[in-house]
Amino acid sequence: MELTNNEIEKIKSCFTQKINAKILERFDIIAESFTDYFGECFKKDIITRFKNILLGYYLNDLTIFHIYELLKNGKYSLLKNIESIIPYVIHLVEKGFYRQETSSNFYEMGLSKLIGVSDESIFSSSDKKLIEYLLGMILRKDNENPMEFNYQYKNDFKRIITLPLFSSDDENLFHELTHAICSEIIITKRKAIVRCGIDFSDGETNLVSEIINDLISKEIYKIFKSKCQDSIMPDNIMKDVLFEEYPKHYHLLPKFYEDNKEKIKVSAINHLDYQLDDEEIVSLSKLIK
Repeated sequence: MELTNNEIEKIKSCFTQKINAKILERFDIIAESFTDYFGECFKKDIITRFKNILLGYYLNDLTIFHIYELLKNGKYSLLKNIESIIPYVIHLVEKGFYRQETSSNFYEMGLSKLIGVSDESIFSSSDKKLIEYLLGMILRKDNENPMEFNYQYKNDFKRIITLPLFSSDDENLFHELTHAICSEIIITKRKAIVRCGIDFSDGETNLVSEIINDLISKEIYKIFKSKCQDSIMPDNIMKDVLFEEYPKHYHLLPKFYEDNKEKIKVSAINHLDYQLDDEEIVSLSKLIK
């Protein structure tokens, strides 16, 4: 399916505007849900950090292949809510989107998968490294999973969330938003350190940190759903293809999470008042291991 550059940009722009509009319309409810969970005393921090989040929406190869296979097999009913993006998916396949990216085609491959961002002004910025980071996350291995990362930008830090369309849903969005809201920039005389929620330098604790972040985000999402029944992200057509890693470990953490919830809340969002015992987290991580 041969599309002109104008047609491609129109498809991408329309889809991006729909998602951005949904998030903007629900911004107050989302921020209120986070405040209800963490407490009114953190409301200012939550809103400030929210305003510093950049969302990037993209298509990953696995999802593109899946959509293409559904089309070939005539299963259009499974794609009923994403018709507007289908011409572009076919275009990507016919243009050989699956080629290996190289240093010479890095931008071309990354931009072909990027549908849009929540703040278009980054493309007019002189800081091209920010765009490189964004495209690098889009082209990374196992990019069917959403990701949050932090980037130094204009004397501040951008909290960047990359969301693969049609293989992530609102719960995934809230998981990454929780990472972003719990990310703090610790400025010292020598360097700036990013600390994200319940975060440790010891690699073996990372899975515990992720599971706790997931438990927190699910509670916040439940608060959000009590205030707003509408969904934000478009259909997750990959939910029966991809499976979440964290829920299978939930049974190891509920007592610890419930017994220490107030300490967990403060430790996750405020590095100056970190209350969790490192030893407890390390011992939990060994259970999971």
